[in-house]
Amino acid sequence: MRAIIITFGLILAFTQVLPAQSDAVLKAIDHYNSAVEALNTNDNKTAISELSAAIALDGKFHKAIYQRGLTYIQEQKYHEGVKDLADYLALRPDEAQALYYKGYAEMQSKQNPAAIKSLTASLALDDTQEKAYYYRGYLLILQENYDNAISDMDLALANGYQSDKLWKYKAMCHYKLQEYPSAAMAYDRYLENNPSDTKAMLTRCLALYKMEDYEAYIPQMQRYLSQAQGTRDHYYSLATAHLKLEQYREAASTYEQAISIDPTYIPALKNAMYVASKLGDKTNLLRDYDRLIDAEGPQSEYYYKRAVLLMQQEDWTRAESDLTTCITQDPDHAEAYFNRASIYTTTKQYAEGCADMRKAASLGMESAYQYIPSLCKAAGN
Repeated sequence: MRAIIITFGLILAFTQVLPAQSDAVLKAIDHYNSAVEALNTNDNKTAISELSAAIALDGKFHKAIYQRGLTYIQEQKYHEGVKDLADYLALRPDEAQALYYKGYAEMQSKQNPAAIKSLTASLALDDTQEKAYYYRGYLLILQENYDNAISDMDLALANGYQSDKLWKYKAMCHYKLQEYPSAAMAYDRYLENNPSDTKAMLTRCLALYKMEDYEAYIPQMQRYLSQAQGTRDHYYSLATAHLKLEQYREAASTYEQAISIDPTYIPALKNAMYVASKLGDKTNLLRDYDRLIDAEGPQSEYYYKRAVLLMQQEDWTRAESDLTTCITQDPDHAEAYFNRASIYTTTKQYAEGCADMRKAASLGMESAYQYIPSLCKAAGN
């Protein structure tokens, strides 16, 4: 933002001047008046030259010092502007507007602690300066002082300041403080005029998710994904919101989008399995076990659970293979021995079934005992 430049207007020659000062003072006034004329035509370069000449003739010419400081700020020469305003305040202390512009220039030149000090001093003299509150609030955000930054943004609003960025900064502060309802409301205000700001849109979605307001979150996240490149985490969160609302088919398709981006994303794979089980979709459930084993590596429990599904489909060969793998990885898995014994019974491999049933019983599976006599008898034992 460019500073608003204030000129004092032309200065008429004094009717009486001290003899020792008369010539220098009159020349300084002439240079100052020339500077004002240059400023009126937006000739800042000439204005600075004329003001410098005036100050050289009269080092205490406070109006010239102040005007040169403001002109430096307009030219984005902030360090020079800060120096002139500091010199002016040494001559005319406790002027709110000068302190404000000094703070503004210090902010633009990254002298943030000094800027906060100047803006605070300005507000102590005039507590109706909406921009001073806004800029100080912004600087406090940079210091991660979010509570006081919100207070300043609210005071800026109370004094009539309106800015889309104010609502964005205010929303960000509330989000950092985990004040998610306030963050969502502030982002709503900001996005009214900035609907294409996908970063703000995403943070509002995150606030809604943190609030567990899934009904509001889902359409907002879908809108975001229609405008921006989605990541696996975006689709995973959206799918989980569907899951929380028991929208299983929507959850299933959205988890698939997350998995298509990262086929090794374990949380999505596990949740996809859960959704498939809720839908009674055994085909996809088997596929999900395949993918989970590929992604996470061999684990006995995955082979066991996949074997149970295969048994339900009477795929005895693959089920037996999975149970054997499970037992290889976990030799004390009683349920695996029991189920493999059941398969051996079905396929009339009674000797193997008898051995497995006895092993299941020895590992503490009491229900196995009732099958041992008949199974082992069939095996000739």
